[in-house]
Amino acid sequence: MSQMFSLIGVFLLTIHFNMFAEPTPPTHATPYVRFNIERTKSNDILNNTNEEISEETVYFGAVDPEHYYHIVRVSNLFDVIYTHDESKWEVNKYDRWKIKTWSPEDTIIITQNTGCCHCYSHYPYRMINTYDGSEIEVDLKLGPAYDGKYTRWVAGLDIPKKFLILDNGSRWKVNYYDYNILKKWEANDTIIVGVNTDWCSATENILINVETGTFVRAGQE
Repeated sequence: MSQMFSLIGVFLLTIHFNMFAEPTPPTHATPYVRFNIERTKSNDILNNTNEEISEETVYFGAVDPEHYYHIVRVSNLFDVIYTHDESKWEVNKYDRWKIKTWSPEDTIIITQNTGCCHCYSHYPYRMINTYDGSEIEVDLKLGPAYDGKYTRWVAGLDIPKKFLILDNGSRWKVNYYDYNILKKWEANDTIIVGVNTDWCSATENILINVETGTFVRAGQE
């Protein structure tokens, strides 16, 4: 009888630990690594840790250039915003009055629109003005210019390792809870880099994929 209870105890412990285990990526006959062969300067960029950053890379701030954006144009009705990378964003009608005082010199960060205060919103992202702290709910309607000066894209992608590298040489480790989102991404997808404000995740950034309309939480290595 005691042996039977011991076996039951081991079985329950196994179930408990499997519930909290990191999701295991599917196995593949060959490494599931995608490379950008259209826009990158090096087909081996994923394995080249010394990849030189292009001189055309523009830095918007002293901490990390990919965090910051600037408003270059606003529609007459204040319902559409254009950022300096030529992306187009629709503004929640209840927030449009806020951007009447925004300036092109103001630094903007883009983050996810999640949490208990935003769970019923149809707008997946927020823009936060770092100058006055005001924030608006937005939805991406048009991505950055395909080969624009400020446009980032996926240069290399390793799905099982939850790792990717962008065209400017920056290397990113994706939160393992976002694996199922990442596995649908491909090399050459256009990326908008934002800031992660999800307190459940320790990663500093979010990467917004323009082609798939999804984002993952990621930390820069």
